Amino acid sequence: MHKKIILLALLVSVVLGLSSCLGNDDEDTTTYSDDTAITAFSISTYKYLAHTTSSTGADSTYTTTASGTKYKFVIDQAKGLIYNPDSLPYGTDPSKLLISVTNKASGVTAYLPLDADGNERAEVLDSMRAYSTGDTISFAKPRHLFAFNILRTAYRKYLVKVNVHQQDSAAYQTVKVGTVETFSTLTGMKAFAWGDKMVVAGTHGSDLCFYTTDKNDGKNWEEIIPTSPANATFSSDAWKRVVATSDAVYLYDNDQIYASTDLKTWTASNMTLSSLATDGTSLDSLPSAYANLALIPSKTNVDMTITVLTGMADGHFVSWYGYYQSGRPYELVYGQPRAYRTNSDGTSSVQMYFPGTIVSATAYGSDLEALCWKQGSDGKAVTTMFTSKDKGITWQTDLSASCPITLSSVYGFAGDSSNWLWFIDAKSGEIVKYRQNYRGWTSENKDFIE
Repeated sequence: MHKKIILLALLVSVVLGLSSCLGNDDEDTTTYSDDTAITAFSISTYKYLAHTTSSTGADSTYTTTASGTKYKFVIDQAKGLIYNPDSLPYGTDPSKLLISVTNKASGVTAYLPLDADGNERAEVLDSMRAYSTGDTISFAKPRHLFAFNILRTAYRKYLVKVNVHQQDSAAYQTVKVGTVETFSTLTGMKAFAWGDKMVVAGTHGSDLCFYTTDKNDGKNWEEIIPTSPANATFSSDAWKRVVATSDAVYLYDNDQIYASTDLKTWTASNMTLSSLATDGTSLDSLPSAYANLALIPSKTNVDMTITVLTGMADGHFVSWYGYYQSGRPYELVYGQPRAYRTNSDGTSSVQMYFPGTIVSATAYGSDLEALCWKQGSDGKAVTTMFTSKDKGITWQTDLSASCPITLSSVYGFAGDSSNWLWFIDAKSGEIVKYRQNYRGWTSENKDFIE
């Protein structure tokens, strides 16, 4: 009730002030605007549920308060809509938000009280409450704000939607795609993304073969048997050296680079390995197995794509950095013939050399993710995930990620254009997709213009 009294008192005081603002003068020459609008809206503070880990490793939660000013709100005056494109963090309590509102020309802002079910009461002027600095208001459901002009002759109505993430941004989601028994017949396998398709390259005995599926499917795969180019026969391990660009798929075999746009018909390319190593580095450090070409859009040139060629070379996991433009030959502007792993103390790095280990890397958004597979002393597979934030030069153990399935020595690992990491085991035929939640969120327009 006191909020109603405040609202009425504010409005009455405005009316009374009109007759007294000039003292004893006979005529009031002050002009008051009848225009009204909310010109700024922000969240001063919010409460959220935070997680912590004790010295014993036990997880616990606690409630804390944080500033919400960095979460900008869009005010759409035409639609009467106020919302935040960048959602508040997971765990935020939207029922207890301290807000800040600016009304044009010092007008009064009001809101409707809630009923027992948390819904707004009927839109009746006398039931509205005047907003004042320091009010903690619930936005668990969309709420209306009413911006009155200073004369109370008009008001503008706004719908306020406060978006809160419903997922923990750092958590991973696992999707069991299905089982493909056909893969159990493969004696070698690698996976890679090609546009909106996922491709498995492998070998049946000594015959090269490919399987493709839509990135949104994964249960239905089409087998493609390539036609060997004239005067050549692909070797049994050719699948290890297949990479894809937006234009074509390339394969290096028999000292020759081949290209295909359908995985079936292959032609000899005029591209040579010597043209790749433009920094004069020995070609011996180019990947000879488990090669992958990661394509990462450049943030400074929309027509340019950053390329990172990774794979195994003489027991080392190697990384080459370059550029690629559609319609132009693939060029490695300079090579990084060895990838480096940061030590636990972060002070130095060592070459990534893993005897008896297979390392497969893939693009993961603007980063790179690598799966390190090794057979343990007990005969069981040991897997470790690595991440690189600098396009494959240095790598750190990704403590937030883990391999979601048991992989045999024949497996595929690749990321698709929706940032899902695919894990494919040939022996069991099991396929699982794995993604950190925030990597699946869409990017909205963040030009905060009223």
